[in-house]
Formats: sequence, structure tokens, C-alpha cells
Amino acid sequence: MQRLATRLSTTKALGMYRLSTYEFLLCYDGIFHFNYLCLTLECAIYVDHHGEISRSKVINWNGKPHATQVIGGKYVIAFDTSFIEIWRCDERFEEGGMRVVQIIPGRDVRMIGNEQQVPADGIVYVAMGHPETLDRDIVVELALRNEDRDAMDYGR
Repeated sequence: MQRLATRLSTTKALGMYRLSTYEFLLCYDGIFHFNYLCLTLECAIYVDHHGEISRSKVINWNGKPHATQVIGGKYVIAFDTSFIEIWRCDERFEEGGMRVVQIIPGRDVRMIGNEQQVPADGIVYVAMGHPETLDRDIVVELALRNEDRDAMDYGR
């Protein structure tokens, strides 16, 4: 884990999520130093319990998220100020597959609640500017589909 921590020391961590006993998802925003290269890193990477990269694919954010969340172990949600991007990351899309499944536009988008606590019920609350009234906000509930919630409940 120390090697990965050294490489990512100049980035801003958005979140670390335990996906299983052996795998974590690390979400970052910032500059990534690797073998004398300096890259902009606005992405999420999968690592094993030793801190080594465990999947060959990386989630490259479409925006510049200020917060992230994982629900159901396979949906990664990134919160940009002007939209929400939802990624599905599981074997459904081939080995280590991942793809963006939905982008929800908004204004002044922000997640409500604790970013580091994975919601047990598969629900994430979001506040954003009202689309028609500039001095108002709306609260939106993002929830897993029933079949995904059932799989989460029964550990399938």
C-alpha cells in the first residue's frame, strides 16, 4: 500500500470504497506521478488489499467530480457541479468492464450525507439548483433498480 500511497501523494482523494474482502475502489482528482510521468488524474482505480492495481481498466471521469459514492458494489456515482455521472462496473461488460450508464444534468449539484459511508439501502440523496427557479433547490433520490436492490439484499 505504501508504493501506491507514494505515487498518489499529490492527488486529492475523493473516496476509498471496499468492494470485497480483497478489492477497493480509489477515486481521485489531481496530478498523478508514476515512473517520472506527470499526468492529470480524474479517475478511479481498482486496487487489491496490498495496494496493487487489480484491474486493467480505469474509470475516467467525464467531468471534474468533487464527490463520489459507490452503491450496490457495482455502481459508481461521481458528482460534478453541473452533472452527475453514473458508471456500472461489473462483469456484465467483459472482464473488468465499466461504462457510463447515465448522466444527469443539473446546476450546483452536491451529494447530501456522508461521502465515505456506503448507503446500506442503495439510496443516495442529491441537492441541486431548481431548473426553473434560480433561488430554489431541489432534492433528488437516486436509488438502485429493484433487481439490483434485491441482489444487494441477498448477497447475490
